[in-house]
Amino acid sequence: MAADDVAIRQGLRPGMPLAKAQVLVPGLRIENADPTGDIDALERLAFWALRYSPVVAADVPDGIVLDVEGAAHLLGGDEGLARDLHARLSAASYTCQIGIADTCPSASSQGFRSSECLLRCRLQHSDSTRRWSPSCAP
Repeated sequence: MAADDVAIRQGLRPGMPLAKAQVLVPGLRIENADPTGDIDALERLAFWALRYSPVVAADVPDGIVLDVEGAAHLLGGDEGLARDLHARLSAASYTCQIGIADTCPSASSQGFRSSECLLRCRLQHSDSTRRWSPSCAP
């Protein structure tokens, strides 16, 4: 079982048996997993992110990676680009964690640092049934 932020606040946890989750949250809405659809939709969101960089890729299962070297200055540098990306995603009800660093693993674990080139954004939509689709992309 997967769980979004709302489910976690209600006491559910990823991996919890479904029967236990249904006892804890009466009326729980259950959706079948669609990993292929999720990947396709995440790639559509990565396509949307081309507004920030010409080099963008989906980072399965829950992120996008952008090479922002040479592009960040258009939005006031790395931090300006990250703030703009965060604001647009937040306005579309995504929760995102953004890191900028020289390498993708570093970007996953670090906050903003200037003059570096990779941005990784981990995403979760507030409505877990909505995928990374143009209808919910910022």
